[in-house]
Amino acid sequence: RILSKTPTGAIASTTGTYIKAKGRHYIVTVMHGLLGPCEDTRIWTEDGGFTPCREIIIMNPIIDYAIIEIDELPLSEPIPIPRALPRGDEWLETIPNQAQLYYTGYPNSTGPLTFPGRIVGYADGDFIYMHSFAWGGASGSGVFALDGKLVGYLLAIDVGETIHGVDVLEDIVVVVPTFKIDWSLIL
Repeated sequence: RILSKTPTGAIASTTGTYIKAKGRHYIVTVMHGLLGPCEDTRIWTEDGGFTPCREIIIMNPIIDYAIIEIDELPLSEPIPIPRALPRGDEWLETIPNQAQLYYTGYPNSTGPLTFPGRIVGYADGDFIYMHSFAWGGASGSGVFALDGKLVGYLLAIDVGETIHGVDVLEDIVVVVPTFKIDWSLIL
C-alpha cells in the first residue's frame, strides 16, 4: 500500500506491486496516487511498518504509472521483472476476451483483498476492460493471469455519462497491460 502526502497534508492511498530488477527493488503503481515528492511517500508493509521512497524513477502522465525505488522488503517476495511478464505469443494467450485475471489491493483502504475478474473488452490505446470490482485505493494493483504472470496494473474503475448524470461502473475495471510500461529505465 502506498501513502503519499501533499505539502498541505492531504494523503492519497493506492496500491502497488513489489518488483525486483537487476538486484534492485521497486514498486510499480499509478502516478495519480503520488501527490507529493519522494520524501513524502511511504510504502506500508505487511508487518505494519513503513518503508520510505528512495527515488521516483519515472512518472508517466500519459499512461498514468510510476516506478518507485525502495529498499528491500524482507518479509515480502518481489516479482522478478522481466521473467514474470508474458513474452511474445504468450500475450495472445494471456489476454484474450474472457481470460481470467485477478488482483490484490487495498480498495477503500481495506485489505489486502484479492478479487477475480475476466476480460470483457478492449479500449483504444490497448487498455483492457475487466469485469471485477474496485474502489478508490485499488488503483495501481498488479493484475495477474492464472499462471501468475503480471499482465497489467489496475488504472481505474469505469466512469460514464448516463441519463441520470455521471455514473460509476464499479464492476468494470480499466487495466493497463505491462507492455505499455517502459521497463528500460530499470533493466
